[in-house]
Amino acid sequence: MNKSITMALIFCAGLLVAQDITGTYRATGQRVEYQFYTRANDFGIAGGNADGSSSISVSDVYGLGVTQELSNIPVGFNFADNIVGPIGLAEIDAMQYYLYVTFNEDGTGYINNSQVLASETEDCVTAIQLLPLDDDLSYTSDLDAGLTIQETMVTGQPNWSPYVGQTAGSWSISGSSFFSFFPATPTPVTSEFQLYGAEFLGCYGACLAANYGDHAFCGGMPVAMGGCADLVHGYPGMPHPGTTAGYMLDGVETSFAPSNQAYGIVPDLHIEWHYIDGPVAETGLGDIVGEDEDGDGTDYDNILGYPSLLSTFTNPACGFNYPIIGDVTALLPEGCVDYSAGGVDSDPGTDQANTAYLMDASLAPWGSFLTWNAVMYAQTQNVDFLVDDSGADLDPASITYLDLDGDGVSETPFSQNGGRLVMNFEPTCIPVVSSISVMGELTQLSCDNQNGDVDGTGSLDVLDVVAIVGHVLGTSILGDAACIADVNVDGNVDVLDVVAVVQEILGGRGQEATSASFTKNDEGMVMLSDGVVGAVQITLSHGSDFSIELTKDAFVAESHTEGNTTTLIVVNPNEEIFSADGDYNVEEVIAATSEGYITVNLVTPNAIAIGDAYPNPFNPSTSFDINVGTAGEVSVMVYNLNGQVVDMIHDGPMDAGVYNMTWNASDLSSGMYIVKANNADVTVSQKVMLIK
Repeated sequence: MNKSITMALIFCAGLLVAQDITGTYRATGQRVEYQFYTRANDFGIAGGNADGSSSISVSDVYGLGVTQELSNIPVGFNFADNIVGPIGLAEIDAMQYYLYVTFNEDGTGYINNSQVLASETEDCVTAIQLLPLDDDLSYTSDLDAGLTIQETMVTGQPNWSPYVGQTAGSWSISGSSFFSFFPATPTPVTSEFQLYGAEFLGCYGACLAANYGDHAFCGGMPVAMGGCADLVHGYPGMPHPGTTAGYMLDGVETSFAPSNQAYGIVPDLHIEWHYIDGPVAETGLGDIVGEDEDGDGTDYDNILGYPSLLSTFTNPACGFNYPIIGDVTALLPEGCVDYSAGGVDSDPGTDQANTAYLMDASLAPWGSFLTWNAVMYAQTQNVDFLVDDSGADLDPASITYLDLDGDGVSETPFSQNGGRLVMNFEPTCIPVVSSISVMGELTQLSCDNQNGDVDGTGSLDVLDVVAIVGHVLGTSILGDAACIADVNVDGNVDVLDVVAVVQEILGGRGQEATSASFTKNDEGMVMLSDGVVGAVQITLSHGSDFSIELTKDAFVAESHTEGNTTTLIVVNPNEEIFSADGDYNVEEVIAATSEGYITVNLVTPNAIAIGDAYPNPFNPSTSFDINVGTAGEVSVMVYNLNGQVVDMIHDGPMDAGVYNMTWNASDLSSGMYIVKANNADVTVSQKVMLIK
């Protein structure tokens, strides 16, 4: 669910002041506030209704076809909110979240081999991981814009910024792969943004206070039943796209983060950002516009889910073998509530449960419980079932079939003792649009010596090389020593810096290469070059049965595997690069000498490979290499996300070799497209993003 956190953290460091802020900064504090509003559930998600609302239901655990709706969540109510922070440098270090940004005088900037938190939501379950991050960005700003940080955010919620009312500058971002969907110029908030009218908001606040924060009840029930659902208005049923606003302050006197205050850390810059997620306001890592990542048929991939239901736990001595859905502690006889079952965040006697009894006042003829007799009476209208059997649990083994209509065929199930039905709750995904507001603090780094001595011993050795390689791979981030590793002072820590340090340690080994070919064979990968190669960085994708062994004939060889991706760096390699077991694909190969990056060719026998498109995102054209391993018929097609062919780049015979191709999409609309290449029944593809 927290896909948006990463973007928030990234954006904190990216949205800065103008040309007087040249230098490298580290994120030292941030606070993020999320507001989640339900959107129309017309995507086939479980619980979706024709009007776009989402239902939460339970069904019997016996598979008897008994279903009961617990609540209905309409489109456009405040489903949940979450505040992260404020957190300071100590907490950021503890999370192993690092973000370094360098700004140049010409308005360009770099995210410098940073490591950020990312999350992925699938089937209502969110997994958080650390990802390495590189990006180029450009920025514009005007500290003299005279904008005022407003009391109300774009969501209509109060602004918690400590700088409300102060004059600030504005920001915007363009030309960045991460920030590509933000407008070219800032859009300040000039009026209150409300999803609902004042009448609904007044009712909703009072309802939450009276019902212990029960969002589902207050948003799902009409006024006559104590809720506010029939007062909802002003929400079109879909996210509000492209609503963004940003402010910045320079020379802040104190940090808003408590731990920074304790350590006396004063930020150089403060930024804030407000936006509502939509089709043209991309949230960043884990939420790619134009890509259906959660399989719901849309590109709205931020999903909330109920893990279970609040239930009352009971004393087995009272005859209840399961909890009861809801907080019914006031309705049960004395001694029947199990007060030891209360969770940390719940009232005594209540906690989360996936299986429970259903108790409801409408079921009063059967002891207020959904019972077997109640179900059978509803189905047959036979008064023989009008018996209070709430005191007994249903025994599925006791069910027999009776001929109640007298046709000689037993068709109606009957239980001699009736009994309570146990209901089973299955988590329901709730489609939401997230409104996010971010505060961030950045402190400028001082780096007097960028010689690569990251361990501070006063000399360069293999330990410095290993540390820098680990930073590039994302296995051991250097922290504030990262700027020391930027030996070539280009704003990035990468294999070029590794090569520079090794060159300083070993000196020249002979004529340096200008190109290298990498061949994938049954055993692994080998390299042929026209000279000495300083370092190689390769990214592989593979399945869970993949294993790799790097060459031992190199100065340093390290790899890092995360999920189905392995990245490796081999310093001063010879012919063999690695051996491997299991299928894998080569996603990227980089080779470098002390002169910089060199030309690489990837040779894949009996197959076809496609190189990374550049630029990507692009407008209106992008280029990529096609590596044909075997001569034959080759097709290179472009598809949209609906699987339709939108362009044919090549279709015909090709000899084995490497070909550079350019695709011009000037006649197409912005969005995600897929380039597919086919040769000898082997198909490879990559995604490209057109932005106009």
